[in-house]
Amino acid sequence: MNKIKDFDGISHGLENPNENVKSNYKYQGLIDINADGVKEDIFTNAKSGRWATCSIEINTGIAN
Repeated sequence: MNKIKDFDGISHGLENPNENVKSNYKYQGLIDINADGVKEDIFTNAKSGRWATCSIEINTGIAN
């Protein structure tokens, strides 16, 4: 989760100094967030009110 950043480049993942924020992401499931036929994992954070998506490269298992 250390690559989660908002549009201003502010980190909300493991680099976030607020311990409550960086440890409170919850996996919600898969969703095609932009209707392109690719399902992304979605995570929410009740402490920060933020959410994030990422896709996983099938061949490598690395999050994009």
